[in-house]
Amino acid sequence: MTLAVLKHCGSWDTASSMFGIDPSPFQKMFGKFLALLETFLYQTFVIDGEKRHTMKKMTLSSNTFENFPCAWYATDLTFQQTNRPAGGFQQVKKYYSGKHHLHGFKVEVSVIPAGIAINCTNREPEATADVTIFCDNKEFHLGAMRKAPNELELNDSGPSAEQYKTDWAVLVDKGYQGLAREYMAIQPTKKARNSPPLSYDVLRENDRISHDRVVVENYFGRLKTVVVVVVVVVGGGVTRTSGNGTTRSTTCVKTVTAFSVMRNV
Repeated sequence: MTLAVLKHCGSWDTASSMFGIDPSPFQKMFGKFLALLETFLYQTFVIDGEKRHTMKKMTLSSNTFENFPCAWYATDLTFQQTNRPAGGFQQVKKYYSGKHHLHGFKVEVSVIPAGIAINCTNREPEATADVTIFCDNKEFHLGAMRKAPNELELNDSGPSAEQYKTDWAVLVDKGYQGLAREYMAIQPTKKARNSPPLSYDVLRENDRISHDRVVVENYFGRLKTVVVVVVVVVGGGVTRTSGNGTTRSTTCVKTVTAFSVMRNV
């Protein structure tokens, strides 16, 4: 039932009629079951996927990034829309996106060249800086970027390779400026305000980075074909404010990430 809804659901009337259940109880049943599946699916298809797709395996099978084979994965953030959260203006404004003109959250996902996600963070308010989310997830990044003992002899020529001899690189976009001071991060050069235009060589290098980073953009495209269903199902994507002022969200993003990976395994 869960797989059928995530793959084919257009409306609850249509989905529930396939199983002979009224739409309202069907929607509640699906939401509860999806929450139960989250831990198993995320562990099986995301966390364990990192162990199945090692850098050595990808290098020997020529499945690394085309321009930057020293990078193991690309990381980016995607916007997840919600209804307007409960609470006053000061509580709500951190969830508002001026770019999308919607309320929502940011979710960081890391994707390897095969198009498979190996990590997905919990959601953060839209106002949270990209670099902050990355650094808050440093336990994953530091572990994932560290070379295994049998990978130390693999070719890792690339930016900052001499400085980070025991790490693989990560591809990020312009929103992560300053990340390279602490991580082996490969990112496009951002034109400073009131500065001359970037040179042809710099623009070409930016295009090479963007070409490899497109794997995470393509992943988001697949992810959002199913995330819209879950946002509607599990609590309507609404953040509810409790009496002590804390917020909680009920949308199972990690379940959707695992399902998206499962469809491509």
